[in-house]
Amino acid sequence: MTEASLNITQSRNLTWDDPIDWAELGVFTDKTEVWKLLIIIVGSVQCFYVLYKAIEQAMPAIAAHYGGPDNIYGQMPPKVKSEYVSRIVSDLHSFMALGMSWYGCFYVCEDETKTIFTDYECVMKPSMIQKYVICLSTGYCIYDTLICVFEIKWSFKQGADSYFHHLISVAGALGVLVSGRFCIAISAGNLVSEFSNAAMNLRWRFLKHKLYDSWAFIGVSTLFMVSFIMSRAIFMLMLLIRNYEVQQIFDVKSEHPLIMYLIYWNTFCQVGLYGL
Repeated sequence: MTEASLNITQSRNLTWDDPIDWAELGVFTDKTEVWKLLIIIVGSVQCFYVLYKAIEQAMPAIAAHYGGPDNIYGQMPPKVKSEYVSRIVSDLHSFMALGMSWYGCFYVCEDETKTIFTDYECVMKPSMIQKYVICLSTGYCIYDTLICVFEIKWSFKQGADSYFHHLISVAGALGVLVSGRFCIAISAGNLVSEFSNAAMNLRWRFLKHKLYDSWAFIGVSTLFMVSFIMSRAIFMLMLLIRNYEVQQIFDVKSEHPLIMYLIYWNTFCQVGLYGL
């Protein structure tokens, strides 16, 4: 896609009364698409919750088998046990999101030598896997918020970071699903950062199992630091820069006012998540 074709909307002067061409935005390309994405969101909430309950039921027997009757898990307070189980589910989501997000960044372009970072036509055209991973992670954020409130029973003060992170994530996801275009690829790409969550959870388990004096703990802590720097400090910054680059070529001000403001909102959420 050339710079001229990206700026094709400059001749339009849309108002709030004008209809929105949803198919042109690349998300709700037909009537069934809305239901597909909604099913993924709702279904992932339910699946993650069922998975949480299944692991919760199995953990006492697993812990007793490998740690004996006096295992550390069995001695944990109920709230910590709930958090322990929730972090296992978090790991599963992290690896699913990482794989789908990585594929959506580097393997969805028609030209296999291009990526969303090198090809404007590719970044402007939402792919199915990008939309699916956004919906999957939206469902996970809703599920995890419910777990924090009703299972772990964190107060707002105790879970402020998680609550704010999930709120911004869900609000941003809904914004990109409506605005479409390059917002989809950028948002899906941000989920590569989920890899650092798995490393963080592993480090947390080492602390809970009192393994902080072992050499392995140094390796786990290093893994967490490296994954955080690579996936969040560097990769998410690359996506922020890509967002800026696209907006220098694509005239968002000539979009429908709703879409224009949502693009600005999406950018705000992207910056907020980078800060968190």
